[in-house]
Amino acid sequence: MVKKMNKLKTLGMALALASAPVVTNATAIQLLNTDAGGSFVTLDKLNITSTTPVYTTTVNVGADNILSNGDVFTESINFIVNSSSLTGFPLNFDLAGDYLFSASLSGTVQNLTGTGITLNADNSLSGVATTFFDVAFNAAVNNILLQNLDIPANVANLSVVSGGSSSIQLVAGTLLGDITINALVNTAPGQLYQTSGTPYLRDSLGNILTTDLLTITTGSARVCNSSIASCTTQTGLTGNFAAKTIDIEFFDNQAAQTYSQVPEPASLALLGIGLLGMSGFKRSKLSA
Repeated sequence: MVKKMNKLKTLGMALALASAPVVTNATAIQLLNTDAGGSFVTLDKLNITSTTPVYTTTVNVGADNILSNGDVFTESINFIVNSSSLTGFPLNFDLAGDYLFSASLSGTVQNLTGTGITLNADNSLSGVATTFFDVAFNAAVNNILLQNLDIPANVANLSVVSGGSSSIQLVAGTLLGDITINALVNTAPGQLYQTSGTPYLRDSLGNILTTDLLTITTGSARVCNSSIASCTTQTGLTGNFAAKTIDIEFFDNQAAQTYSQVPEPASLALLGIGLLGMSGFKRSKLSA
């Protein structure tokens, strides 16, 4: 327990530097603290971090071999909870390492300007520095699963309803703009899970949720380059002409802002993500 508390105090200092104030109109929710015999933590914000410092997005450029509007991208990424807060600080570390968001995401390229990125027959890419575009998540094919790592068990299925990012440029080392994911908690039978008859996730009054929207925002991803040891590519981009795909490698540069963004309706709860690149956090927690 002492080891865990020391680790969480250090983590708290990092999160305090990265976090901005919580928007005051976020509605509180409750999440089960499985380390404390069934008690709940009331919160309106979670700080969560990618479980790996580097992750990859794959874009299918289609038969014309050019990144253009309508091209589809996919990615899978996991986020682990580090801390929570209610109407701002102080941070609460009772849930640290206990919950994981497992996201499988898909979306499309939109509003592309410039030349477009061409995938050449030798797998090289041209037009990278002269291409900008937006991305939007496809609600019908996206899923986020909230899991508890202590038991382990599923907690809730989240349905992505909107989100994306704008003005993306895939030049090595370039910082992406904010990426936003708006996801509804699915309260249909079998989608909001329980333990011993008690749901892991409740509203602020302790009742089972009827509907809730979680907004996840992050601005911490950077296109990989040769100066980042964790990256496996020098430019962050790998073309595959035969497969008609471009793999984009991103690095969490540990310089994100964690902030609140409450969508309409404003009474829905919010989760803010601070990606701090702590790939060993889950492993050290499970071995503690």
